[in-house]
Amino acid sequence: MDITLYRRKTAMVLHEIEYSLGNFILDEDISIEDIPQDIVKNVVARESQRKQFSEIIKPKDIIESTYLDELFSIAIEITKNNSLNEYIQYIRDQFIINDIYNIRNVISHPNRQFVISYWYKVAAIASDPIINILKLDKVHSALISAEENNLSDPPDEWYDKTMWELPNNLPEVFEHGITGLVGRQKEQDLLIDCLKNRRVSNIAIVAPGGIGKTALALDLLSRQVKNPDTKNYFDSCIFSTLKTEKLTSEGVIKLDSIESLIELKDSIVLAANKIYDESYLTYDELCDNKSEEKILLFIDNLETLLINSAKDFEEFTYDLPPAWRVLITSRISIGDARIISLEPLKQKHALHLARTYLLKRNRKNLPEEVLKNLVGKCFNNPLAIRLSIDLYLTGKEIPESISVANKEIASFSYSNLIDALSDISVNILEALFISDNNNRITLCEMLSLSLEEIVESIAQLSNTSLINRNTSEGGEIYSLSESIRELLVTTPRNIHLREKTLR
Repeated sequence: MDITLYRRKTAMVLHEIEYSLGNFILDEDISIEDIPQDIVKNVVARESQRKQFSEIIKPKDIIESTYLDELFSIAIEITKNNSLNEYIQYIRDQFIINDIYNIRNVISHPNRQFVISYWYKVAAIASDPIINILKLDKVHSALISAEENNLSDPPDEWYDKTMWELPNNLPEVFEHGITGLVGRQKEQDLLIDCLKNRRVSNIAIVAPGGIGKTALALDLLSRQVKNPDTKNYFDSCIFSTLKTEKLTSEGVIKLDSIESLIELKDSIVLAANKIYDESYLTYDELCDNKSEEKILLFIDNLETLLINSAKDFEEFTYDLPPAWRVLITSRISIGDARIISLEPLKQKHALHLARTYLLKRNRKNLPEEVLKNLVGKCFNNPLAIRLSIDLYLTGKEIPESISVANKEIASFSYSNLIDALSDISVNILEALFISDNNNRITLCEMLSLSLEEIVESIAQLSNTSLINRNTSEGGEIYSLSESIRELLVTTPRNIHLREKTLR
């Protein structure tokens, strides 16, 4: 089966549908005023950035520069008072049901996988009798020619034309892009449910470093901004990252990062000016002008700010316009948010990730037992798995690669958190390192502290991923997470307490 042939056939027919829909609109003899003015404004702003327009003269200028769903919106608007309206709406619904917007995007990106079903979905729409009712005759002609392999490729600019998407500044390249997101369908379903629920104002994805918080959010949002249905729950997405460092096989790389709430607000304004082609001078001005829009603020690696300014961030979210919402990723939980907790991958998904990563790096697969040992020793942590493989590919043996990766991951994930803890919280970590699975009373006895002091510090630790809490007949039992134990083996935080307790 020649996938390239089916990709060309799909492109040919889909291009004709778009072209014919544009001509359908122009045949209605409309003026600029008949086109929804929000679409006119968006097109002008977009094309002005590309230096395409010197002046808007006629509807044809708009039609030639619209995205696919904007064409449908115009067609629905100009036919709202005649019998063709329901048929236009029907065709648009079929585009959504059959995921044609995504197919259009895949066709425009040669490196994205094309699936044979894409051709049949587009062909089904092109052969629908409604196409005849709308007198889009050239669509059927293009379908027949494509079926006979008499192909005519769309012009290059059609492939280059950006796919419809909501205004956003999401990064185009993701760290997990080489393998795609693996083993997170349940969490993705939960995240999309939270986004669709307008009563959920703040959403927090919480997990230790390297588990895949950012990957989960970016993977889902990058698809949602290309889905017209997303406008039901947000109109645009502003992304800002507070990430301070990046872990690679060569060690930790420091990044220029946002360190205060003021800097965060400034970054939001800069992003908004780029997204909306505006010139807002202050954060307050942005909030006032966009107060009615459903804006999703996606703030990555928020723990950088929560460590020192948790109260300030609570006030920040409280003061947001009512229509705005916040999605964060963090190693620390926040109050007044719907929490989505990420656990390490299940073994089958961790193995799939390892195999895929090796394959994408153009290396032969390792024996199954070696891979099982690798993902197990990495505690099924996606970043640790990739880092271990990277180190192996640089020439290190598997055991050494795993050891180095785990030490780097532990330091990368937890050092900044531990540095921000109170002395009592650090001492509780040391006590749990010496004797795991303890309750509050035992910790009081080990550290010679009052129950109130232990309770307060346990509350602080519970907002992080440093300890695990389990309930038994004797109350709550606390233990260290495996990764933090790795860190405390090599870097004790209170060596005097450890020596004293061990005597």
